Amino acid sequence: KINPLLSYEPIYIQPQKQIKCKLIITQSCMYIITEIVIQINNKDIRYILQREGEIIEVITTNGRSYCFQFQSNDFSNIISSLKPQHFNKKTVIQKVPFSQFITQMNLTNDWVEGKISNLKYLLQINILGGRSYAIEDKYPILPFIRDFDFDIGYDYQPSTWLEFFKNNNKGGLKQK
Repeated sequence: KINPLLSYEPIYIQPQKQIKCKLIITQSCMYIITEIVIQINNKDIRYILQREGEIIEVITTNGRSYCFQFQSNDFSNIISSLKPQHFNKKTVIQKVPFSQFITQMNLTNDWVEGKISNLKYLLQINILGGRSYAIEDKYPILPFIRDFDFDIGYDYQPSTWLEFFKNNNKGGLKQK
């Protein structure tokens, strides 16, 4: 028998579809109930993040992502009801806006001090800032990238830079 701490009926967002589900959070697990039941141990949850549009994204320690869109009154309730003691010590629950959240995470200082790579920093900023692999119009983006196959010395030549399509949600590359 499931003994729920919290129970909601959000929309479960997947890359190609959105389906109504039942989301149950117990002392030890999170259950996503659709035509199948997905069980996530609370100790395996790494992040619980707020997204635009009353969406919460749950990211596990193995990188799996689960997005749920709530009714606005349920969204406020679930954010305030989530307690760190229901999860492992490393689980991060976002309860403040992005700019405050990034400051709390100390991410920029870790990057400046060389504790994390450029790529990890950019990916973390994307994910913690509301980008998601599960939401097509919020797919992570990266800045301009130089093509180092060209030996140009110190001269600036636009032909050696790659760019991301600004209107392509998947971040496709195009050479100028």
